[in-house]
Amino acid sequence: MIQLAIATVCAWCAQEQGLTPQEGQSHGICTSHRNKEREKYQASRGVRGLCGHIARDANSYCGNPRCSGWGW
Repeated sequence: MIQLAIATVCAWCAQEQGLTPQEGQSHGICTSHRNKEREKYQASRGVRGLCGHIARDANSYCGNPRCSGWGW
């Protein structure tokens, strides 16, 4: 029989509460922290162009020839 351990504690919430993770312990992420981390990640990646990818400005395409928005 195989047992799976499912993480139910958000690592970011646990850190805010001052809890320290146990060695080898898996962690999850709650919806609130997931959204905050996604926003931070996207902000660090730069400006989104007309095609939705990173571009030099919001009115440009990314420049990747494989992008479906490029070359219209």
